[in-house]
Amino acid sequence: MMKEEDKYSKEFDFSTPSTVIDWIQQIVPGKTFADLGGLWSTVNERVSVAALAGASEYTMMDNIRPENSNLWQAFDDRMAEFGVADVKKKVINVMDFEAVKTVNPVDVLHCNGVIYHMPDFFKFMFNISKLTREYLILGSAVVPNEIKSAAGTLLLPASGLLPQIGLSYVQREIIKQYFSERELTLVGLNDNGRHSYYNLQDENLFYNTAVTFAPWWWFFTPKYLYNLLIDFGYEIIDHKNIWIKGGYAFLCKKNKTLKIKH
Repeated sequence: MMKEEDKYSKEFDFSTPSTVIDWIQQIVPGKTFADLGGLWSTVNERVSVAALAGASEYTMMDNIRPENSNLWQAFDDRMAEFGVADVKKKVINVMDFEAVKTVNPVDVLHCNGVIYHMPDFFKFMFNISKLTREYLILGSAVVPNEIKSAAGTLLLPASGLLPQIGLSYVQREIIKQYFSERELTLVGLNDNGRHSYYNLQDENLFYNTAVTFAPWWWFFTPKYLYNLLIDFGYEIIDHKNIWIKGGYAFLCKKNKTLKIKH
């Protein structure tokens, strides 16, 4: 008898990076769509993909950048390049439950590069489930279960994760070298020394907007995210590697038997 967790499982592939564009093109025609967090590095936004694929409505949502940010202008310029008009824009504090309740959910929510920066990713998952009516495409930076670097090897359990906060000296050195070897800079890890989270005493720096989430970093394995999504009521339709340096995405469908109300 097949185990429930293996029902939609396949091997996690780190070798061949792809994109989620085909997923969006397949499921979005005639549906409402939002890209949460796509304003950062605007060339990776997926609003244009959804619009050109026939979405009935398309929105860019951003968690921390105010309306006068130059990134919004860069986004507008990009939409003009693609000939995409009537784009909705929403600045929303996704960590604020009351703010999330004021936003109408969309049929398809795309969110990449956000969850591993959230200080409370359980709260984040709960809130984005409020924004998701049918499909969720969730992407995140990930690490393998065996993290190897010049500083040594760190083994994680099959469905494992590590926080950047509270690592031992040996763990920090292995992970620090792991990302340095991939030419990636993590605030408080391999940039300019250990970060002091005690200095972030203002609760706004933990849960609200207009702050940087860069010092927060969860080292997820793909299997952990897979199980996390199942526990939050999603059926995993597909998953794949989206970044050669360590990124994974999951195409999920919301379990209709779970009633989450505003």
